[in-house]
Amino acid sequence: MGFAPEALRPLQKEAHWWLPRFISAGGDIEIGPIPKGMPVGLLANVRLLPESDEPAARAAHFREVSKLLLKLQGDLLTTVGQSDEQLESKLSNLARPLLNLSKCPDLVVNRGHYFGTSQFNDQDGLSKDEQSFGKEPELSDDDKRALIAFMKTF
Repeated sequence: MGFAPEALRPLQKEAHWWLPRFISAGGDIEIGPIPKGMPVGLLANVRLLPESDEPAARAAHFREVSKLLLKLQGDLLTTVGQSDEQLESKLSNLARPLLNLSKCPDLVVNRGHYFGTSQFNDQDGLSKDEQSFGKEPELSDDDKRALIAFMKTF
């Protein structure tokens, strides 16, 4: 069995009855079809558990996760046998809800060596929703030199 929160483990096998499209008879989560090129981080980084112990925040998080899962289930039920282009079009409405629930909404990997430059914010190929995440101000030349001097102390 895959990971499930401890409180939900007794329900894992029964969950197949409620969400047969996503949960196998053995209790494993199965999501698909996924279009080619979809960032794996968009699905892998979904924050399923709330980060707060406050009851209101936990309830709001549960509500958002539930809405996303129901929307995902409804969209995936209508995508069986479609091409990657059709899948991408159909699932594009899930980008914002997935990013809102993401533990790591920055989908661009390995931008660290551009830190403090205008290239750090280069987001060609990303959707408008994805471009709103990860914007950083460019460092001045003095700030860059100070950062280089600081890094040399390690």
